[in-house]
Amino acid sequence: PPDDFREKPEFPTPEEIRAGSQPFLRPNLVVGPYRDLAHYLDVQYRLYREDFVAPLREGIQEYVASLRDGRRKRLQDIRVYNGVSIIHPNCTNQGLTHTLRFDNSRLQKVNWDFSKRLIFGSLVCLSVDGFHTLIFATVANRDPKALRRGNIDVRFEGGADAVARLNPGDMYVMVETSAYFESYRHVLKRIQKIEAGDLPFERFIVRCDLDIGPPRYLVRPDDDNPVRYDLTPLLGIAGIDKLKDREVKTSGDRRSRRRIGYRYRQNQREGEVEDEEDERDDVSTDDINQLSAEYPQIDRAKSVPILEIDAWPSGEDLQLDESQLGAVQTALTRQFSVIQGPPGTGKTYIGLKIVKALLQNKEMWKTRGAPRPLLVVCYTNHALDQFLEGIHEFLKTGIVRAGSRSGSEVLKQFLLSELKHECRKARSVPRNIHKSIFRVKDEMKVITERIAEMSEIIKDVGSEKKILSDQTLETFMSPRHRSNIGQGIPTLGLPNHCSIFHTWL
Repeated sequence: PPDDFREKPEFPTPEEIRAGSQPFLRPNLVVGPYRDLAHYLDVQYRLYREDFVAPLREGIQEYVASLRDGRRKRLQDIRVYNGVSIIHPNCTNQGLTHTLRFDNSRLQKVNWDFSKRLIFGSLVCLSVDGFHTLIFATVANRDPKALRRGNIDVRFEGGADAVARLNPGDMYVMVETSAYFESYRHVLKRIQKIEAGDLPFERFIVRCDLDIGPPRYLVRPDDDNPVRYDLTPLLGIAGIDKLKDREVKTSGDRRSRRRIGYRYRQNQREGEVEDEEDERDDVSTDDINQLSAEYPQIDRAKSVPILEIDAWPSGEDLQLDESQLGAVQTALTRQFSVIQGPPGTGKTYIGLKIVKALLQNKEMWKTRGAPRPLLVVCYTNHALDQFLEGIHEFLKTGIVRAGSRSGSEVLKQFLLSELKHECRKARSVPRNIHKSIFRVKDEMKVITERIAEMSEIIKDVGSEKKILSDQTLETFMSPRHRSNIGQGIPTLGLPNHCSIFHTWL
């Protein structure tokens, strides 16, 4: 490689944008292992980065060529906004942002409520010199009402140094790439930070080791006592699901009553009364026996030595065809599993079966005293909502939906923002955290006011129609210089509030 991918910025350089040649890329290996972890990460980083840089590079080159030729043409990979100016900075909970104003005279027919233009996280590139220099920013806040007025809030990339180089008096051309940058940037940054030993399943993904054994939580030193799973929820019998729900509720209620009633039993010695109550609340053995008599597959599924494939219930019992049964068996008994297939072959259906089996037998893989949640990652928000809604059918609580782009009413109660709001409402957040938040907000308010003052001063500096006040310039003057300029001013008989420079001139 010509350079170290770990040192390569996620944003393209002006040289890359203007380059006529293709960047250094190597193919993703679909057969056989990579040389080592560094080889694998280098290939993935460059390919993934090029996936979003290419539309921006090709779009800007096409735009610059159209300006040079004097011919306006429809651009496929970028959207262009002219007459862009920086209006003012904003100090928000997410950091410093800036409001930009763009010429929207040609965008009056855009329905900003549903348009995919300038969505949160989109990458924009600004330039004042035909894209010889580039300033990158991401959309930080999207308000359709503001967009109709031609305003958008962005966060400039590059920190304080980049912001310091901005000139509020400049007029920019801004382009927006069709590739959604927000989904790329975090992955790119994470790839750069991966070191030896950090990558999960490295021996399978990088070295293509085909000796894939069972997960450690299924391995017991004593082979005579194999790990057993209860697979009855996979049978699809409505009655068994209701019994399981009652069983879980009864068990939880009993534990709760025992904790609450511990001191009472110590003093009153009436623990046997509670035991009678527990018995009355328990799921009836007769209920289970009656259901087992009607569905004999329940007995075959309720205690399965999970690593003994021959001891599993049949695919017909679990409502799976032969290939689906093999996929579920592999997922539950191997450290690493890939299930693929064309649309309509039941991948979501199989995934929900796997999750249901894992949750039913969570005591086998959860470490006592430590949370071990299941992580569900999907390519699109819609796919994630669909899968979590399927989980919610058999898991009514304990779901957390990360990200704010969910369109599901069912999952609204599980949004991370909603759960945080409920914690605040229930006052379950410690008082010292509340105090820290209020203190930081007060500090942010002071900083915001100072930024606004400095912004006005910068505007004055860039104006040719306004004389700067001595308060503005005295920071950059020595005491002797200021004293010399001010000599003789009081003798002119002018009001004290007059600026030294107004008076002197």
